[in-house]
Amino acid sequence: SPYRAHANAVKRAVTRRFPQIDAKAIGTVHTFQGSEKPVMIFSAMACLSRSNLTWFDSRPNLLNVAVSRAKELFILVGNLSYLEKGRFTRRLIEHIETYGVVSEYKTEAEVTSPYDTGSNIVIQNCEHLSVFADALAKAKKSLVIVVPTVSGEPVRQFMAQVKSILDRGEVAVTVLYGTPSRNDASSGGPIVREERALKELFSQYEMARMIRLKGMGTNQRLLLCDEQFAIAGSWNWLSHRYGPACARAEIVEGVQIREETSFKQTDIATIKRIKAMIQRLK
Repeated sequence: SPYRAHANAVKRAVTRRFPQIDAKAIGTVHTFQGSEKPVMIFSAMACLSRSNLTWFDSRPNLLNVAVSRAKELFILVGNLSYLEKGRFTRRLIEHIETYGVVSEYKTEAEVTSPYDTGSNIVIQNCEHLSVFADALAKAKKSLVIVVPTVSGEPVRQFMAQVKSILDRGEVAVTVLYGTPSRNDASSGGPIVREERALKELFSQYEMARMIRLKGMGTNQRLLLCDEQFAIAGSWNWLSHRYGPACARAEIVEGVQIREETSFKQTDIATIKRIKAMIQRLK
């Protein structure tokens, strides 16, 4: 950690739960200056918009020490959407996205579908990309996307794909999104560039709606294509970071991608249930 208080708190929590771990393996970045470890986990202590990046992002020194201590694996923990706004942290994230793997933390409940009716089709990892493209191609009347966040390259790709659909004027496209940290005005959470760009695009079409949910927002990841099918699971359709890894996986075996699982439902009763739940979100 870049901060002594945070490092001490992590040390207490980890050694209490895992007493076999050497307490000396946990500390501030400067604790490990001059030494190396096979694996280094760097907790940036930057999870909310009010987190301060200035102390360790004003110069590259601290990040350089943190990264160069790792002999085999470096793991960065933090809110990547926020860390991208820093000068040096952005360059680090771009490097990880190009040469490493980006994973989104999820609890077991978030990757388990509550819609188990026996008509589930399991979708895993990079399969989500082709399934999403299939939904865009097959939608005849409506396409609804529910996600916690809207950011990054997936939004730019979606804008390029959805524009031709909206130009036809036949399909109503709705995006519902929002998380507490982004919805709470007191947190000062900025609207990311891609979010603004998508709002601007949608404002040009009568059949496009972008709804930022109030209050607690949502942690759901849903995709509803007419009443043809609905998909619920762990994949964030408009802010996942697996594009580069999935592209490499097509030509290189053994590319590591964090497990992402969703369930495609074709049962009409379940689709209507999901549709009604989405309606309540609005």
